[in-house]
Amino acid sequence: MHTTITSHTVPSTGEIIVTEVKVPHHLFIGRCTKQYPLLHQENIDIRNDGKSLISADIRINVEGNVTIMCANIYDRNKEAQAYLSYIAGGVGYNFIEFNVNTSFGNGIKFFVEIFGKYLE
Repeated sequence: MHTTITSHTVPSTGEIIVTEVKVPHHLFIGRCTKQYPLLHQENIDIRNDGKSLISADIRINVEGNVTIMCANIYDRNKEAQAYLSYIAGGVGYNFIEFNVNTSFGNGIKFFVEIFGKYLE
């Protein structure tokens, strides 16, 4: 992460404090509404030995004649330990693929919800 701060002289006194916010990182794909039924949900937990990073591409296939309309992937850790990014699939497909990278020594704990519609 790279942060650039440009400061200017202002007539009042004050200070600028920059810190990384340690909150969970979630990934939302598509727009979930109540009209779409839940097609799949699961917990994904991967432990780490404490001596490395985890970098993984995760693919979830939804069985049946369905199309995904949205997916919510929630980081269940209270502090930022993993970073998610979209790779492929999702809206209009029957699979979703995303990447996860952890901070050093940490594992991952995600809860995945996939909503969509059944095709005839």
